[in-house]
Amino acid sequence: MQLNFDAQGLSEFSLPPVDLASVTELTLRGNYLTRLPDEIGRLSQLRVLRLGYNRLTELPPSLAELRELGVLTLVGNPLRQFPRVVAQLPKLEVLSLVRADLTSLDGLSRMGELRHLALSHNSLVHLPADLADKLPHLQSLELACNRVATLPDGLGDCSELVELNVAGNELASVPDSLGSLRTLERLCLARNKLRRLPESLAALSALRELDVRENQLGRLPAGAVLWPALERLDVGLNQLESLPSALGDCASLRKLIVSGNRLTQLDGSILRLPVLEELWAGDNRLAAIPTSEAWGASLKTLCLHGNPIGKLGGTADSDLPPDHVQFWL
Repeated sequence: MQLNFDAQGLSEFSLPPVDLASVTELTLRGNYLTRLPDEIGRLSQLRVLRLGYNRLTELPPSLAELRELGVLTLVGNPLRQFPRVVAQLPKLEVLSLVRADLTSLDGLSRMGELRHLALSHNSLVHLPADLADKLPHLQSLELACNRVATLPDGLGDCSELVELNVAGNELASVPDSLGSLRTLERLCLARNKLRRLPESLAALSALRELDVRENQLGRLPAGAVLWPALERLDVGLNQLESLPSALGDCASLRKLIVSGNRLTQLDGSILRLPVLEELWAGDNRLAAIPTSEAWGASLKTLCLHGNPIGKLGGTADSDLPPDHVQFWL
């Protein structure tokens, strides 16, 4: 049974007169609740509890009685402290504490089944050094829009991590240990203060999406083999003067964004990538359009807007992008 009390204007809540053992989902988002009733622990088969956008500052100890709970969302509640009681939920796999006014994770202890942890839009400044020990099966970590200045070396021990998002923090560097995350598929480091990326990141063989836009990067890792599974790369709004030649071997790359850098040329091997569909290279220092032999057959979108292109790379019509390419200066 699913119980939904979304946006009911509730300032208090009591369990309704139903068969409590049959309730598997309870939704109470968008109310004015400042506390949960102790009787919440009577929902012995509850698997999903959604409490977003209330006024909760703490959770009752009876929450620990929800032995079947797998999903708990507390988005937009002014908790201020990590709720210690959640560590007593043996089957919890998904925990969202987005916009919860958190300043630390001091209450975090071992949660053996947790797979997805969302902590974006808080005021966190650091992560526990032993995060991998406390969350051994973590697959997704969302930390966007906090105040994190350093990532612990131990983050590289999160051996099952698939997605890491630390956009919009205060990172000036990231540890070499991130290169050990061999299951990582999505990495977002956008809007930080990074001047370089460790060469070890070239070893992320499962990486499909890399977003490092709006940093201060002067170069990218230049391994002999670079991200064979990569499908989307955004390095826009950095200080790149060139791209690594190994990027021309990223045979899975479909979308490449290099806008807002200092590039003076585009390597033909990149343009000819077999499945590249979109190339955004506006606001660089390109002086010419690549000549006709450079165009890949799969390319559909090419943006060179805002470059000081004074003349085409050739004069014949064949030197212009093919008709199937959406192209503009």
